[in-house]
Amino acid sequence: MIKQQNLQRTLHEKYLEAKSRNPGYSIRAFSKKVGVTPGTLSLVMLGKRNISKKLAVKIIENLSLDPQEISEIIHEQKQALKKEKPTYIKMQVDHFNLIGEWHNFAILNLIKTKSFKSDKEWIAKKLGLSVAKVKKSLELLKRLEMISIDKQGNIKRTVTKYRTSDDLINSAIKKSHHEALDLAHDKLDEVSVENRDYTSITFPFDLNKMQKAKELIRKFQDDFLEIVQTESTDKEVFKMAIQLFPLTKINEEQELL
Repeated sequence: MIKQQNLQRTLHEKYLEAKSRNPGYSIRAFSKKVGVTPGTLSLVMLGKRNISKKLAVKIIENLSLDPQEISEIIHEQKQALKKEKPTYIKMQVDHFNLIGEWHNFAILNLIKTKSFKSDKEWIAKKLGLSVAKVKKSLELLKRLEMISIDKQGNIKRTVTKYRTSDDLINSAIKKSHHEALDLAHDKLDEVSVENRDYTSITFPFDLNKMQKAKELIRKFQDDFLEIVQTESTDKEVFKMAIQLFPLTKINEEQELL
């Protein structure tokens, strides 16, 4: 049984959250993210549309909610989602938060820099975060045994590399991609052109080459890191996003020749 009030509340919160980041954000844009028509979304948010489990799961998936938020929306979440969307209950909340929040990996990579200081205020200032958020992130990374903190407060990284699985359908990775796009949007205005590089190309694409394209992108990432990273890595942490997507509508159920 879907808890309509919880879903309404969550939709309102997520819309206002997006609106606070971008005052021009519209219900139409939000409905596109949620995956329903603007009319349907308005009715749901006003409590004038009954929610089927199928529609609720679709909305939940597109909202990139964490497991705790999901459990507040769907009654007997373990039983319901185990049958319908097992991805949600397989991922621990800690791993969801690790992947879904950009600053966790930013802190991990900041630790590798030559000028790193094991000081929460320094980390917060360096990444434009609150001290509270840095503290929470460090606690998470320590629980996952990705860093160690000694009695003197010295922070060390305990893992060399961490890469998420490709094509894994879950809300954590979706949230990560949404955050990467939001960051790219913000940095376009915040960072001078000398310290960023945004490029794009438009071209006809053979869907049969998608797997090969992904392999080439991964190889480029590995080759790129070998060139730009050194043992005496500089004091800055960068994020690079490579995006490949169709501009034409594709029938996802079609079989590739």
